[in-house]
Amino acid sequence: MDSSALTRAVRIGFVCSLVLLPALLVAFAAHGSAGTVSHALHLLFAASVAVELMALVVVVVVCRAHEPGEPIRRTWILLAACLAVRLLAELRLGTLYLGWGPEGGSGLYVFYVIGLRYLYTASDLLFAAGLVSAMLSYRATGLPFGATWREGVYLAGILALPVLAFLLSPTMNAWFLPEAGDQVKIFRFTQVCVGSAVACLCVVLRRFALQMGAGALGRVWTAVWIGGLAHVASFLVFALMEAVWPESAELFEQYALWIYAGCWLVASAQQREIALLARRPQEEAEKE
Repeated sequence: MDSSALTRAVRIGFVCSLVLLPALLVAFAAHGSAGTVSHALHLLFAASVAVELMALVVVVVVCRAHEPGEPIRRTWILLAACLAVRLLAELRLGTLYLGWGPEGGSGLYVFYVIGLRYLYTASDLLFAAGLVSAMLSYRATGLPFGATWREGVYLAGILALPVLAFLLSPTMNAWFLPEAGDQVKIFRFTQVCVGSAVACLCVVLRRFALQMGAGALGRVWTAVWIGGLAHVASFLVFALMEAVWPESAELFEQYALWIYAGCWLVASAQQREIALLARRPQEEAEKE
């Protein structure tokens, strides 16, 4: 299977999952027991991690496909680091789902459960650094870039997400509820703020790509843009579902994170195709 056919297969499979998964999640949440819902959550989490791992492998291939001096290589190295750190965070969460980890009450337990959850924040900061690196690379071409009213609407909507999530989520706005630990609320609010900043950068970078002629490059950054939006929207989804259907809140939050993982795989597969096509003339010349 050539690179374009592989990219198309990844895209079609991902789109099909976006249609089928919500129906399955609703069925689990509406008719399943608490144990069934928990199993469904863990399976979707494991599937998301597997997709992120595949995306990381493809991103590493993309990094190797670009020459060391190319500015875009630095971008994809930062994005590879983003995925690697996120996978470490997911590994930690997976051990907690399985009931593994340090003994409760110890300092190591506090660090493992509370401190290491900020690996997600570190991953998002690396994501932001990669996006900034890409924007600087494209700005260096000398092409003029400008925003439209659509980007203004997108940015305004994204910046409203932290406020909406804070107002809607009992876990985040009930600061004095004894059952809602302050550390959980601080972490979630930190994540939704950092995620919103990343999503704003995705909007700007997508605009850069579209002004450079869209096409394959536009598809790469459109996928990253959708993934960034899904990432920050996961907090709003959790807040909404926690308020109206608490049993399904974590399931649909994980569904949004499934979209995030899938968009990474689609974007990295598309960038791999671009990199391989760019190298083909050079390889053919070397053969001659």
